[in-house]
Order: sequence, then C-alpha cells, then structure tokens
Amino acid sequence: MNSACAGGAMGAGKFSPSRKRSGTAFREPRGRVSEMKIVAESLGRLEGAMQVVKDQLTGMDAEQLDALLGLLAPKSSIGSAEMVLAILAFREIEARDRAAG
Repeated sequence: MNSACAGGAMGAGKFSPSRKRSGTAFREPRGRVSEMKIVAESLGRLEGAMQVVKDQLTGMDAEQLDALLGLLAPKSSIGSAEMVLAILAFREIEARDRAAG
C-alpha cells in the first residue's frame, strides 16, 4: 500500500483523537459571528414568509386546496419548496377535518 492509500496524501492523523490540540484550535474566526447573524436574519425572514403562506392556505376553501395539491403533488421533489407547500396544504386539510369531526 502506498502512502496515498495509507492516508499520507489525504492527511491521515490530522484529526486523530490522540493528537494534542492547542488552546487556539477551537477559537471561532471573527467572521463566524457575522455569518451567524446572517443566518439568524435569514431564518427570521423565512419564518415570516412561512407564516404568510400558512395564512394564505388558511384563507383557501377546500376546492382551492385540492386544486393546489393536484398541481403540486406529481411535480414535487424531496425537500423542494413545492413539497413544503404540499405538506402545509395537507396539514391545513387535516386541521379542518379534525375541527369538523
């Protein structure tokens, strides 16, 4: 086995648990804080957008929800915005069914 296969070229041992770590190894870079702020702001905007979508779905009647699902279900890929919208529509239908029954 050559050194590349043994991990020599791949940096084997670089993250070995037995390797000593210096006190500075786990300090976060300065840019990390600003990245975290950006993520927090983005999540806040996403939460607001999701609430708008939920409110729109709540305002739809049963026929509109069924029509929306008919458009989305066959085209949705896993993790897509369409799938999220379909799930929210299904949840709205289920909530109405629970309230009615």
